[in-house]
Amino acid sequence: MTGPHAARLKALRLAMEGRFDCWQWSAGLTPEAVEPVLGGRISPEPGRLVGRDLLHAVITVPQQPHAVQFRWEADGELALVELSDPSAVPSWPAVIEALGSPDVIYPHGQGPWPGSEQRCHFDRGLTIFDGAGLGYQAVWLYPPTSPTDYGALTGAFETPTRAR
Repeated sequence: MTGPHAARLKALRLAMEGRFDCWQWSAGLTPEAVEPVLGGRISPEPGRLVGRDLLHAVITVPQQPHAVQFRWEADGELALVELSDPSAVPSWPAVIEALGSPDVIYPHGQGPWPGSEQRCHFDRGLTIFDGAGLGYQAVWLYPPTSPTDYGALTGAFETPTRAR
């Protein structure tokens, strides 16, 4: 990876490898730009998040135990990456220490993982869902935001519903 996108693509690649402490959102992470990092052609389909029309793709990332969900805004900017039951490198304690104190910790009881606290690092655009005795349930990567805008941007306080 060389050129103007190298730093942003490196941050994404390291995050996909479990180095969440290296994540920092930056503009330009379009589906086409991230294809080399993710190892193949990405063909996002229409989707929705918190009432917004987005582009959505589910991508297998070899370093993670489950497929990763990517969502892009209609203009192609990365909106949200969701990793379920994520693996961390070199270890979760090392990643948590390297991240430092979160900006906010929302208590468990709401959102897509209601048994987890949401450890939010708003300037980085990163949330870790800490299920305490259940382990780390998820990691979200998104554009930097504020506590005020976090819920509307990510849907962090919405309980997912399934069609019957």
